[in-house]
Amino acid sequence: ILIIIGIFGPGPNPSAALLINGQIIAWAEEERFNRIKTAPNSLPVKSIKWCLDYADINLDSVDKIAYGWDCPNYITETKEFFKFQREKFQDKSLYNSLQEDLLLNLYHPDRIQYQLQLSLGKLSISHNIPEVVFYKHHDCHVASAFYSSGFDEANVLSLDGSGEEVSTLLCYANNDK
Repeated sequence: ILIIIGIFGPGPNPSAALLINGQIIAWAEEERFNRIKTAPNSLPVKSIKWCLDYADINLDSVDKIAYGWDCPNYITETKEFFKFQREKFQDKSLYNSLQEDLLLNLYHPDRIQYQLQLSLGKLSISHNIPEVVFYKHHDCHVASAFYSSGFDEANVLSLDGSGEEVSTLLCYANNDK
């Protein structure tokens, strides 16, 4: 049995999904529990707990946490992207610089792991969390659309307000990839 919790947050609409052997068992958005519209800048801790409770399992049963943002690359690649954009457009705005620093810190993989450990460790008998694996944001959108579609192959388009460096992804998917 393979048990995965897929999450996204902080950011708008943080949520969690519980998959057992590739089947979605439970899914919830954090705003349903904290009663704050879109639950900005929250980790989906209450959503994770609800998913586990719904399936009547504990955190120790979970094999991995799949995180829908490529944090390790984000803090290096996007930092360079921000720098390039500032130079290209001669942007000396302190506000933009502070916003970039906020985003780079908000999605720093060490911060994410630390926050998850603090908030979820108490759900585990060993007080440890499963390994956190980071995935590209748009790859996650594409995978969730394709694997729930019932198609054996498809062209898949992901349009979003933001990703790590892109906001649009067009790709070919099949059951092997």
